[in-house]
Amino acid sequence: MAAARWVEPRPPSTADLAACCLGEHQ
Repeated sequence: MAAARWVEPRPPSTADLAACCLGEHQ
């Protein structure tokens, strides 16, 4: 669950999500 990694007070932006997803898959 990648969503569980977001513990920041602000919601992740599209760029943050893209970087997270790309980082996990590579």
